[in-house]
Amino acid sequence: MREQLDGEIARMFYSAGLPFNLAKNSHYKNAFTYACNNNLAGYVPPGYNVIRTKLL
Repeated sequence: MREQLDGEIARMFYSAGLPFNLAKNSHYKNAFTYACNNNLAGYVPPGYNVIRTKLL
């Protein structure tokens, strides 16, 4: 499962053209660490509109 998660994260970077230095960002690391350490069954990450409005 770890390899699959690594692959999904890598594809997120490649397909969106995200800069690789994002992987050094503490918020990026904290988000994945939190998600992996807590039972979040059924969780769906916030979408485009929520990120650019409510969460901004």
